[in-house]
Amino acid sequence: MIQTRPQYRVKSSPSDTRGYPIDIAVFEYGPDKKKYLKMVVENKNQTRKDGRDN
Repeated sequence: MIQTRPQYRVKSSPSDTRGYPIDIAVFEYGPDKKKYLKMVVENKNQTRKDGRDN
């Protein structure tokens, strides 16, 4: 299940109040019929090197 609105946000720190939007969020329904976040995908421009461990 993929949705585009409302935009899903992730906090950059525990004290962050708003967070930043993520590129792709994949959800699934649990046995209790609640929606749970299953996977987060963050895309970067090919020229950016931050967040890589090489």
